[in-house]
Amino acid sequence: MAKTKWSVQDVRNIFNELDKITGADSSKVEIKINGRLKRALARYTCYTYSRRPVNFDFGTDIMNVPDFQALKDTAIHEYAHFIVNSVRKSDNLGHSAEFRQVCKDLGTDNYTLEDVMISLKKPNLDPRDEMPQPILKSDVLDIKDLKIGDKLQ
Repeated sequence: MAKTKWSVQDVRNIFNELDKITGADSSKVEIKINGRLKRALARYTCYTYSRRPVNFDFGTDIMNVPDFQALKDTAIHEYAHFIVNSVRKSDNLGHSAEFRQVCKDLGTDNYTLEDVMISLKKPNLDPRDEMPQPILKSDVLDIKDLKIGDKLQ
């Protein structure tokens, strides 16, 4: 397996935080990095009838994303599937109103995840390129010209 920026332990730490919030226990559900996962960033799998959890798969794309918040939002999304499908054993599979409410309660939403998907489909896209550039003093021509304590406008 190729080295990724983020590890299974990073995802487990996110899930541990969420377990404290929800009172659920995801510690026995395996987390895997799946290099073949291409059509989705991650997925949660459980048995159809019993809703017993099988595992969480995270694709290498999301495990290499530079922004930890993108990984965290994706992990929360998959954790919400775990809560709805395996903890509550709801019949509402997929992105139902119940699922969207759990996402919201845990601090993410579908819009955030859509933004992550769009960003990952555009390689080498740096969102800072679309931001307004800082106004520098006339004697600042390079980053090396800045000193600690200098203020940008």
